[in-house]
This record gives sequence, structure tokens and C-alpha cells, in this order.
Amino acid sequence: MIKNLTKIANKLDEIGLTKEADILDSVIRKLSQSANGGEEAVVIQVVVRPGQNLYDISKEHSFPASKSLEDNVNLNKEKNPGFNPDVIKPGQTLHVWALPQAEGMNMMPTDL
Repeated sequence: MIKNLTKIANKLDEIGLTKEADILDSVIRKLSQSANGGEEAVVIQVVVRPGQNLYDISKEHSFPASKSLEDNVNLNKEKNPGFNPDVIKPGQTLHVWALPQAEGMNMMPTDL
């Protein structure tokens, strides 16, 4: 079910219905959290959309709650030396911590 909902959310993003996609992403995240008790976080790539900043992306995508904005800043600095969290642009790819089931929500899975 989560995979099908993710496909729908991605399609909504593709056709420009980003607010609707974000709402569906929120539902998917809640389903993933309840299905995942204590599963370990993975690193995923998120493509920045207009108006987003690293704080919003971290809040939207980061799982479990033990991962913070600082964890995501450090992860991006590790992956991209010279990374500046205050200067991100639409289309830029960022790395964030997430649960495996969250993959696909405006994201691309990646390896550490």
C-alpha cells in the first residue's frame, strides 16, 4: 500500500500539485512510522523544491525522531565538502536520514 501511495504522491509532484503531494507524503510517513517500530534510519537523497530549506526538509523527511537538523547538516557536509546549509537552491540534491519505507517521497535512495 505504501508503495502505491508513494507512486501517486510522485505523480502529483510531477504534474505540479506539490501541496497535495506533501499531504499524501505526510500520510505515508505516518503509516511508515507505525509500521516500523524501531527500524534503523537510512540515508536518502531529497531534491529541493522551490521555497524549501534544510530545516523544512529535515522536519518533513527525517526519521527517526532521534535524527536532528544538525545530523542532516553534518551528513551533507560529509557528502559534499563546502556545503552551506544557508544556501540551498531548487533542484539541488540533499542527503537526509529517513526510514526505508519513506523512500520515493520526492526522494531517491542512496548508500552511505
